[in-house]
Amino acid sequence: MKRVGFVSILILVLLVFTFSDSAAQIGFKGVGGRLGFVAADADQSGIIFGAHVNLGEIIPGLAIVPSLDYWSDDLDFLSINGNVRYYFPSGGNIDLFAVGGLGFVRVSVPEVTVPGFGTVGGGSSTGIGLNLGAGAEIPLSDNLKGSAMLIFNTEASQIKIMGGVTYMLGQ
Repeated sequence: MKRVGFVSILILVLLVFTFSDSAAQIGFKGVGGRLGFVAADADQSGIIFGAHVNLGEIIPGLAIVPSLDYWSDDLDFLSINGNVRYYFPSGGNIDLFAVGGLGFVRVSVPEVTVPGFGTVGGGSSTGIGLNLGAGAEIPLSDNLKGSAMLIFNTEASQIKIMGGVTYMLGQ
């Protein structure tokens, strides 16, 4: 599994550099935060929060938007996501997009001391999965965009429903 993850990341990096010609608009374009609800199964759900950056477009309509998300229930979940968004052609104010990418997920179980039984728990697990989803983005002002999205991560088998804002730089 580690080899597949490494190869996938290597292919993604090569694709970025392949399409990084003079037509590409790569650079630090915006930064934002997001908040939402996550459901991994019937017993594990909660509030999720995160941050993201907009690194510009590889080709017109295909933007690099990596993110970091965290939520905690009985377990701590941290995901570092290397996502891209494909913006569908639109004539209106609302931009619809598809999300795809890789998510590095770390799940940690805290140690718990039970009187008479000792300490239990205290482990962690990591893995790489696919992020698949869709969303919409709307301008709130000249430099501020609001978004809503639904994302599924295959490694953690979790669905994230999130809303956020992005402050666009240099606009």
